[in-house]
Amino acid sequence: MPKVKCPVCIASKATRHKKPSATTADTRSASGPWQDIYSDLSGKMRISSICEYRYFAVFVCAWSGAKHCEFIARKNHFIHAYRRFLATAGIKPQYIHTLRTDQGREYINHPMQALLNEHLTNHIVCAKDEHYSLGAAETAVNNLRHSARAMMIHGNLPERFWHFAIAHAAHIQNVTSPCCIDKSKTIFELLFSKRADLTQVPPYSCFATVYKNRRTLQDQSLDLPSAQGVFIGIAKHNGVIGYCVSDRSRIIVTRQKIAFDPHLHPFRRNHSPLQPGKHSIISRSET
Repeated sequence: MPKVKCPVCIASKATRHKKPSATTADTRSASGPWQDIYSDLSGKMRISSICEYRYFAVFVCAWSGAKHCEFIARKNHFIHAYRRFLATAGIKPQYIHTLRTDQGREYINHPMQALLNEHLTNHIVCAKDEHYSLGAAETAVNNLRHSARAMMIHGNLPERFWHFAIAHAAHIQNVTSPCCIDKSKTIFELLFSKRADLTQVPPYSCFATVYKNRRTLQDQSLDLPSAQGVFIGIAKHNGVIGYCVSDRSRIIVTRQKIAFDPHLHPFRRNHSPLQPGKHSIISRSET
């Protein structure tokens, strides 16, 4: 029989209830990738990215643990990020059974609800002060921010490249982290039935070159047959997913024509030492 408490004790001695186990039936309801999805939005970043982004949305697969990031300039653009997520991941809208989010207005609005209803997606919204039910998404946001911040500090990259660092961190975690249902396999192995080839991934912020067609050179005898810069991550830029290289003035995306020196980090050599507060852009964001 439960212990009887007076109303005063109930009101004045309220405590947070114990978190439910992460292996509940709800989190194990999916039988395939991207059927059950956790989502969270992070921002507003103190400095906009080089592509004018201020927020990033993360989508986490409850079955495999895979992470996907989309970037937006304003909160009310989340619906466009969700559409891009469906297109990029190659997911049929009706395939998503459940979307789990918090009570943010980017999720709770008429256009977004109409889209989810059209796709027959069950939208589960967590109760107030019970964000632990979205632990997968919130943990993913924190891990991505920590990884991106570490890579930017290591390479001394300008702050406006933060969204490339976030995207690259998501890619690295997908190919190296164990999946949820089989700890002996990585997420990449579970989804694609093969190991990822990490030997072709340049170290972050290292010197990299992208091959240029000789026919485009003004002087085919003396001009360099490559564009030079630093590797800023595997990400999507101008609709192309690939290796991104930048010389600060432009960004080049390639899928195969890249060469790199893993020991040379130009930004780290040319910039002044890290100052207190620098690269705090990712840690100072409002969630």
